[in-house]
Amino acid sequence: MQPTMTADEAREVLRDYKERTGKSQNEISKEMGYNNASALSRFHAGTYDADHEVIKRVEQFIKISTKREAAPKKPSYQAISTSVQVVNLIELCHHRGELGVAYGDPGVGKTMAIRRYAKENTDAIIITVTPTSATIAGINELIADKLGLKEKVTRRITAAIIAKLKGTERVIVIDEAQHLKAKVVNHLRSIVDATENEDSGARIGMALIGNDEIFHELKVKQAAAYSQAADRITYWEHLVAKEVRKDDIRLIFGDAELEDEALELLHKISTAVSIRKAVQVFTNTLQLFDISEYSKLTTAQLATVAKQMKIKVAV
Repeated sequence: MQPTMTADEAREVLRDYKERTGKSQNEISKEMGYNNASALSRFHAGTYDADHEVIKRVEQFIKISTKREAAPKKPSYQAISTSVQVVNLIELCHHRGELGVAYGDPGVGKTMAIRRYAKENTDAIIITVTPTSATIAGINELIADKLGLKEKVTRRITAAIIAKLKGTERVIVIDEAQHLKAKVVNHLRSIVDATENEDSGARIGMALIGNDEIFHELKVKQAAAYSQAADRITYWEHLVAKEVRKDDIRLIFGDAELEDEALELLHKISTAVSIRKAVQVFTNTLQLFDISEYSKLTTAQLATVAKQMKIKVAV
């Protein structure tokens, strides 16, 4: 298929996108699938030897980005009851140099709360665990990367992390901590202990945030191995979807000014499944019915989308 844009039109589109989004040429290049900004730089300079290839990419890129920009946006972060629990736990760990765990149902605002805390506390160190990084070596690498450390040997990385953090009274927040085994938690506990100041007793804090699996892993499955860290974990915070309040839902969707029946439906979805799923139903409804004004959204439309998403709640 031949491009429909001319080279000059494609350059203008890219300039407009760059100005509108504030993104660098390198960032735009990566979004378009290039390894670096070289191709676009030469295209803008008129020295690229395959303009038609760049133009086709520009057309495809702009088409997708336009749809993405027009797509309904998720509600912004709100300090609902469950996210406040997470923020409070991180704050306690941070201020008191303790180790804490917040665990519970998925989709209740844990990750959003972590992001909010990081935004308001720039000294907080945030890492996200995956199944492949849930080892002692993997955790060390994640923390070392945040601290700008270059050591490669596990033992030396641990020593470098401790040296870097001792005396700082910072906090490390570990998201998706359900992937961690007891021996890794014990390793993290030892890092917290090792940062303690011999004179003042001050040390870093650490908060592990995950779903119920971390509780099962540490308290049930590997209770014996966990016992080494038992007296170090000061705070346990359990987050339950069923305890999400209707006022929380009213706060999340406050800008939409929904009718009470719609809020009730979203509340039922939140407590039966998760807040995340309720947000998905809301945004999917806006997109499916092409709703640009929240006031036009109805309970029936939400119910239709919830049914299509195989969510079973009484309407």
